[in-house]
Amino acid sequence: MTRSLPLALLAVLAAACSTYDLRYRYQPRPQEVEVQAADRTAARVLVSVLGIRKAGIEDLPAGAELRILVENPGPEPLRPAWTEARLLAADLEAFDAPRLLEGGGEVPPRSETLARLLFPFLPGLERSDLDLDGLHLRLPLEAGGEEILATATFTRRKDRPGYPRIWHDPWFYPYWYTCGWISCPGHFGYGGTVCH
Repeated sequence: MTRSLPLALLAVLAAACSTYDLRYRYQPRPQEVEVQAADRTAARVLVSVLGIRKAGIEDLPAGAELRILVENPGPEPLRPAWTEARLLAADLEAFDAPRLLEGGGEVPPRSETLARLLFPFLPGLERSDLDLDGLHLRLPLEAGGEEILATATFTRRKDRPGYPRIWHDPWFYPYWYTCGWISCPGHFGYGGTVCH
């Protein structure tokens, strides 16, 4: 039991120092979207929700952070409109206009580019004001003079209730054993036997 206390304390401290609010994890991760234009695949887009960012870390506001990989299988340049992308919460409340944190730009023929976008909460709104059980992304693209739209929908991953993800033990195997004069439940884990 004394060995598990420092590990639990370390897990709590790691969660407090995290860039993202660990209660919000989304799936699928990543989501692949094929965008069609004139009977051909104009773009393949992979999107992952990195998390709901906490305010003030790296001098950035709170909001949803996404990583987007755009592949251009065609013979013409592909122009994602990174700053015109929209993100909606499950209650259809919009996030603020995105900030391009890294990458982006035009995608040359038969190439790909990676971008990281932060969609801040609208001024005056916080996490608790939005239904963050789902997110919907709309990314406009321009391919060969044609406007196309890539969309992706994500749902919040539900971890087992009452069992925080940061304490998850994939080797969980419950059993009863005796701690001194009393019987108590426990499980085998990375740290061996734990008495609850």
